[in-house]
Order: sequence, then C-alpha cells, then structure tokens
Amino acid sequence: MNRILLLFILCFFSSCDDGDLIIETIDFNDTSITFCESTTTVNSTLFFKLNTAEALILELQSGLLKNEVSADTIKSAIPGQSMLTYRTFSDNTSKNYFCDAVPPITPTVVEEFEGQGGEVFITTVQS
Repeated sequence: MNRILLLFILCFFSSCDDGDLIIETIDFNDTSITFCESTTTVNSTLFFKLNTAEALILELQSGLLKNEVSADTIKSAIPGQSMLTYRTFSDNTSKNYFCDAVPPITPTVVEEFEGQGGEVFITTVQS
C-alpha cells in the first residue's frame, strides 16, 4: 500500500503542464485585407482580415503610410509603434463591426490576444 501511495505521489509531482494553449492554428491565408475607407490613403491606420468568427487586426502608427514610392522598406515595431491583435467572436462578424462609428453590440469578443513582438514591413510601389 505504501508503494502505491509513493508511486502516486511521484507521478503527481513529476507531471507537466503545457499551459493554457487553446488556439492551435491561426490561418488567414485565404482571406483578403479589408479596411474601412473606400481606398487606402495616407490616413489609413486600421487593416483587418475576417475569417467567420475570427479577426486579425493591424493598427499602424499614424503617418506611417506615404503617398509616394518608397525607396526602402518602412519598418514598424509590434508592439509599440503598431499593434497586431487576434480576436475570436461569439458569432460571425462583418466589416461593420470595425467601421461603424458605434460598433454593434453583437457579436461580442470572446478572446483577444495582442502581438508580443515583431515588425511590420511596408513597401510602396506605383500602380
């Protein structure tokens, strides 16, 4: 009996915890970038991708976009100068959630994760 109790105690203290990982994959490859204005301007700072009840949101620092061809790649740090956020919603969401002056009450945000480190690289070309 003592050996079984000892074995149980050893197993209990040697077990590991992988954390609270809930989201295994974030995949927005098949969705296009959306923004609130009819065309992208130098004042555009909010870009997002919607995937049913998920959103990937990029908020650029003000004045980062220029109306000129860039000779070099423009960099912006995350977090700090720019912010990258991943949200899951209680239901499917639309562009109106981000673009309306007063956001709709539903769907509600279930979870939100902010980018902890990285950079945004911007290259402007003439089209």
